[in-house]
Amino acid sequence: MNSRIHFAFTIFSAGLVSLAAQAADIPAPGPSLAPPPPLLASGGYNWEGYYAGLHAGYGRTYDDKVGIHHITNPGGVLTVRNIGGNLKAGGVLGGLQAGYNWQTGALVYGVEADVTLMSGKSTFSGLYPAPIAAVVTTSASRDWSGTLRARIGYAFGQALIYSTAGISATNVKYSLVAFGGTPLSTSNVRLAPVFGGGIEYAINNNWSAKVEGLYTLIPKKSLPLTPFGAPAFLTTSETQAHWQVRLGLNYRFGGPAGAVVAKY
Repeated sequence: MNSRIHFAFTIFSAGLVSLAAQAADIPAPGPSLAPPPPLLASGGYNWEGYYAGLHAGYGRTYDDKVGIHHITNPGGVLTVRNIGGNLKAGGVLGGLQAGYNWQTGALVYGVEADVTLMSGKSTFSGLYPAPIAAVVTTSASRDWSGTLRARIGYAFGQALIYSTAGISATNVKYSLVAFGGTPLSTSNVRLAPVFGGGIEYAINNNWSAKVEGLYTLIPKKSLPLTPFGAPAFLTTSETQAHWQVRLGLNYRFGGPAGAVVAKY
């Protein structure tokens, strides 16, 4: 009997030693750690992808000198009389924009299109001397504008500083009530270069806010008036070059837009 007990005790001891050896290979349990939150990697914010948004601000025409050019040719000598006012139509504006960015390192480049509704009208009345000898009233305004522009900038993390240039289409209105109450009015879409710049800041992975300034260089255009006695004739000129200061909000979607998440 003693030998059987001794044998059983030997087998039981060996089993305990084997289980202890296997337990030593299992790592000791530790406290459970939540995954770290996403961080902006050293490369900064990723601006690449589609975006769309809205903007609002203020715009004004820049030094739009208008007047009447009275051209006569007595005795073969050309005389030009340019007497007029300085129209600066200004008012609030608002609109929509959409675009796409590409990014190579800190260099961000892309294309943007926008449409803007504008308000504001400027009017000037003046007494023109002979041979007109009458009060002439001129006015200028802009209804809307649209641009298609390239953008290029440099990203400092979540901040993007950029310059922009392209083509602008602006619907301008010009009217003139001259001698005898004869009205002249014209409304036309003017194509012109536009350029400017701004800064945009990424609020989070999808939303960004920006402030930018744009200048549209609309060249001078001459408008014929009703002839005022032979051999004289009259013309007037308008430019409607204007600048805008705009605040904007963009939503970024699609593509690889958003923060660059650091890997662990």
